[in-house]
Parts: sequence; structure tokens; C-alpha cells
Amino acid sequence: MAHIGKSKSGIGKSKPVDTYCIICGNKKAGIYVEDDYVLDTLRAVKKAITKKESNKKLVVCKEDYDTYEKYYRKFRYRLALYLSIGVIFAVFSLIVSPSIVTLGIDAFLIIFLYALAMLNYTPKLALDFETAKGSHQEKEAKL
Repeated sequence: MAHIGKSKSGIGKSKPVDTYCIICGNKKAGIYVEDDYVLDTLRAVKKAITKKESNKKLVVCKEDYDTYEKYYRKFRYRLALYLSIGVIFAVFSLIVSPSIVTLGIDAFLIIFLYALAMLNYTPKLALDFETAKGSHQEKEAKL
């Protein structure tokens, strides 16, 4: 369990931060997930609805890393595929019928396909296991 931030009193006490695996949902240690605009948006919406902020960090535990890698590759593939289809369709439709209306429809289509790809959203890790293993072995060697 890590400690970050100050307590509400601000006297220097830190709050414990719980780490939860994004694959199995259990409270475990692992590699931290990189915070990005999607996670920040989800946290802001949750905070606005529940009126409280949970002190949780997202991780991927060692046991679920292979499953995470499969999900992440699938997400990246679908994101690239859907956006490629949208751009190809937009270029083709603008060549066939160049107008402001077509441009608007194409923009809407690309945004829709991006949102469709985000249904399989899997966040990026802040560090991969090979890098983590290497830094851990270096620390052990120094001791």
C-alpha cells in the first residue's frame, strides 16, 4: 500500500492508496496504469456523481499481465482499424461529393467510429514487466 497526498487536516499525514488490478478487480500490487484523459474523465464524472473521491490506483497484477496484453493489443488494433475505415470512407466520399454537408457527415462518422473503438478501451501501462524486472534485479544486485 502506497501513501500519497496529505490528510484533510493538512498536517502532513498521508492517506493510504489502495491498488486494484484492472483485469481481475482484486486488491493487488502490480504495474501502475498510466493516467490519461479517459481515466481522468471517468474519475471526474464519478466524483461529480458520488461527491467523494476514492483513493485508488489502478494496476495490472503479474498473474493477469498476459490477459492484459491480449486486451491491449485488441484495443489498439480495433482503434487503428475503425479510424482507418473512417478516414478512407471520408476521403472517398469527399472525392465523390465534395460539400460541407459531406464533410460534416464524415466528421460525425469518424467520431462515431472512435467512440465505438473506445468500448474496448484498455489503458496503457506506465511500465512494462520486462523493465520492472530489470530495475528490480539491479536493486537486488546493489544490495
